[in-house]
Formats: sequence, C-alpha cells, structure tokens
Amino acid sequence: MSTSQELERGRLAAEVLENPVFREAFDQMRAEIVSKWRAEKDERVRDWLWTLDQATKRVESILTDTMNTGLLAQKQLELERSRAEKFGATLRKISGR
Repeated sequence: MSTSQELERGRLAAEVLENPVFREAFDQMRAEIVSKWRAEKDERVRDWLWTLDQATKRVESILTDTMNTGLLAQKQLELERSRAEKFGATLRKISGR
C-alpha cells in the first residue's frame, strides 16, 4: 500500500473513531455487554459475552492502529517533502539560480 493510501485510510479511521454518534453507540454497546456479562450466571453465555467484548476491543484496536499508521504516513510524506525542498534549494544554489 502506498504512503498516500495509508494516509487516507488513517484519516478515514480517525473520522470513525472521532464521530460522536459512532462513539456513543460503540460505548453503549460495550457497556451493555459488560453489564450483561456481570449479571449472567450461565457460564456459556458469560463466555459468549466475553468474546463479544473482546471483538469490540479488537475493532477499536484495528481502527486505532489504522489511524496511527496514517499519522506515521503523514510524517513520512512531510519528511520526504522537506528533503525534496532542501535538495532543490541546494541544486539552485549550485547552479546559481
């Protein structure tokens, strides 16, 4: 995947994570799962609820990792741009332009 693609994916992941409606729904879902897990007596149901909670954590982790990869891609692009500008300035200086 290209650096610009990683940057765009990171931006999109950040939009999801920072979306107040998504955040509210996601947090509510996790709170309900944990509440049901605490009240449940049946071990099989508790195991299933625990698995659901782990899945929600994994979704959030994947989005966060994607967002962070996008931030690193942005820094990489900025570094490349800076190097190109410095190189161009050096060439102009050498050529007398």
